[in-house]
Amino acid sequence: MKIFTFHNVIEDQNYDSFDAGLFTRLSATEFRKAIKYLQSKYNFISLSKMVAALNEGYLIPNAAAITFDDCYHSVIQSAFPVLESFEILATLFAITSYLDSHSITCFKFDQLEIAFRLSKRASIDCTDILPNFQYVNINSVSDKLNCLWNLKNYLKILPKNISDDIFYTILERLKVSEDMIIDYASKHSKYRSMNWNDLCEAKDKGHLIGSHTITHSTLTQLPINEAYAEIVQSRLSIINQLGGDWLPFAYPYGKEEHFSPEIHRIVSSSGYDCAVTTISGVNTIETDKFRMCRFELDQDTCI
Repeated sequence: MKIFTFHNVIEDQNYDSFDAGLFTRLSATEFRKAIKYLQSKYNFISLSKMVAALNEGYLIPNAAAITFDDCYHSVIQSAFPVLESFEILATLFAITSYLDSHSITCFKFDQLEIAFRLSKRASIDCTDILPNFQYVNINSVSDKLNCLWNLKNYLKILPKNISDDIFYTILERLKVSEDMIIDYASKHSKYRSMNWNDLCEAKDKGHLIGSHTITHSTLTQLPINEAYAEIVQSRLSIINQLGGDWLPFAYPYGKEEHFSPEIHRIVSSSGYDCAVTTISGVNTIETDKFRMCRFELDQDTCI
């Protein structure tokens, strides 16, 4: 049984060449094409039904589930109508610290993306930032996307304090301030996250809600007590706000290097019903339900 995961879906008129180069963002048209194609191949069920089948020791033929990481608000406007037209219910994995704010919020890597969008620099000195990189050309959109991709992958595997320091160093070298980023984000709805009310409405429609931690930090790069809090407290927040009759977990970033046996142990003993990774693969009877595989889909792979 397969799980397909998405991040953000935005209206066609707001979709630009920078968006097209980010695997985490699809246009509404691309998303509809993807779902139409997948619907022709698979029998879509909820993640909870899939896990229930695995718990009972059987597989549902051609079964698949849809998930969304990070809970971008654009998903409500651009993805939900598509899912409803195909009678598909999804699972939304929320970063709980972003759900409380009534001010403008923007995920850290989205801030980095905006900084590259706004920078007028022709190159950036990465000598002391990226291994095996020196001065990197960022004249074109493709150059910026390539540099951004390498930086993001490197920052994911660093301790949070070091990652944060490098983040601010990059902003300085790009000559882009946090105020400039916030101003840009406030004018572009693609960066907005959902809030608790949005999730409550999604749940009322039948979608499932899960935890994606409090801050979306790489759990293996946190002190174990902080990782524990990210896992446990995010679950409690969701239960307090929405109830917790069935609650899954998604490891931030979700590759082998982003969670450990100890992190797996904490998740599996904290009351969650399952946990998903971003490791590609099919889920079978033998699958560990706290290490379930998902296929990440983008404009190049899902259509």
